[in-house]
Amino acid sequence: MRLGAPTARPVQLLQLLLFVSGLSFTVGTGAQNNPGDLMLVSSTDQVAPLSSLDLRKLFLGLPITQEGQQLQAVIYQPDSEMRDIFLKTVVGMTSRSFERKVLQARLSFGARIVPTYRSKTEVVEALQEKQLVVSFMPFSDAQFYELEVVQTLWHAEN
Repeated sequence: MRLGAPTARPVQLLQLLLFVSGLSFTVGTGAQNNPGDLMLVSSTDQVAPLSSLDLRKLFLGLPITQEGQQLQAVIYQPDSEMRDIFLKTVVGMTSRSFERKVLQARLSFGARIVPTYRSKTEVVEALQEKQLVVSFMPFSDAQFYELEVVQTLWHAEN
């Protein structure tokens, strides 16, 4: 599956356009989810859904707080397809732009380095280590590891 192919659903394109433009648009967790849908997950139900701008900041390593407590992110990146989906739907950037923004955030604002994991087990351990840590993974994995789904980030094509 190649993202951005002419077969992409209009709703996904609209979501991507809204996300890249910085507008807040999240799909509720009450909708029917497919196993491949990309979810924002946590080990606790204390994390509220985030705007697209807050998601972008969080995964760049910039501080985001909810109810006075700072959230942290970890990146789950088992393969290049997951990286592409993450870059296009979560941060709305190309790989090169993302790397530049990470460097700029570190140099200009002292942003933290967001840990990246290739193993599901490592991501789940990182999520369970602290209460206010979030990551993204397919819906089927979130269910398997009994993680809390904060929000849907991307719907997979059927």
